[in-house]
Amino acid sequence: MGKFAAVINWCGAHVASHTLEQITAHACSKPKLLIRDNLGFGYQSHHSAPQSCQQKQPIISEKKRFILVCDARIDNRQALLSQLFNTLDTPENFTDADIILAAYRQWGQQCPVHLIGDFAFVIWDNHSKTLFAARDAMNMRTLSYTQTSNTLYVATEAAQLLQSPAISAKINKHALASWISGWPDPNISMFDGIQLLPAGHSLLADKNAIKVQRYWALEPEFKIQYRSISEY
Repeated sequence: MGKFAAVINWCGAHVASHTLEQITAHACSKPKLLIRDNLGFGYQSHHSAPQSCQQKQPIISEKKRFILVCDARIDNRQALLSQLFNTLDTPENFTDADIILAAYRQWGQQCPVHLIGDFAFVIWDNHSKTLFAARDAMNMRTLSYTQTSNTLYVATEAAQLLQSPAISAKINKHALASWISGWPDPNISMFDGIQLLPAGHSLLADKNAIKVQRYWALEPEFKIQYRSISEY
């Protein structure tokens, strides 16, 4: 597991390293930062799987078109590898992050549909100047975002975003009331101005707009593949 953050200054202003570090850092350890003028990406690792121990994020694609940060554990790795082998830059040393990026290069905005596991990720496309993000359908990872004037902030947790002086910590009264009543809304942030990307949804942002759409829904007719859990 890990924490990540992304800062996009649509106006072209340089991303300050101390701001990016503030919203990425956990405890006393220092996060890995990648800053490219108006783009900033940070990652703080908390190893929970063998594949995550190999991950060095943020990662940049071979031709420097894409930048990715993620908090993910991909369960259908072997099935995906057979489909994405030619898309992986280094197939012999693949990580979950590599698989997600390869899936995006293969299927674009439909890539979350092909992923099984716990994940939240952000991908910057330097050609289209867009940011794409997604969360898993089972609500196992979180992803929060907000936009202030000309800057987009994205992070694994809303509390990270509050470390930026540009974002105010004003309580969302509706969210608080739902928690007190015992019926919390999992798709609403506890803070006004900070949005929580719903589970099973993706986000596409550019300098003009932020669009959120559902990519997954329960299929009543779906049938399981095997008879027992041990067969999976």
